Amino acid sequence: MEYERDPAGRSPGRTLLTPQDVHRKRFGPTPIGRRGYAPGEVREFLHLVEVDLAVLYRELVSAREEANRMKMALREWQSQHGECSVRGRQEAQELYRRPHPRERRGE
Repeated sequence: MEYERDPAGRSPGRTLLTPQDVHRKRFGPTPIGRRGYAPGEVREFLHLVEVDLAVLYRELVSAREEANRMKMALREWQSQHGECSVRGRQEAQELYRRPHPRERRGE
């Protein structure tokens, strides 16, 4: 039976990995006589993943902060120019309702 996954491929309820998750991850030793991964290589790789995740998280936080700044600036602009928009919309509706000059003359 296959479990449902979100668009990113995570199991339901699972949060994103953090650099701390990767840092704390440990693999058990392989049983004697069995093939497995070299622990040093695994640690080295996990270190690379941890560093990359830290960079990506910083970029994500920065992007979210910028998006919030842009949203706030847009809201401020809209509140300052909202009356202009309403007035312009009302003027456009009035123009639309007026008969065409030819119609007024009976042509």
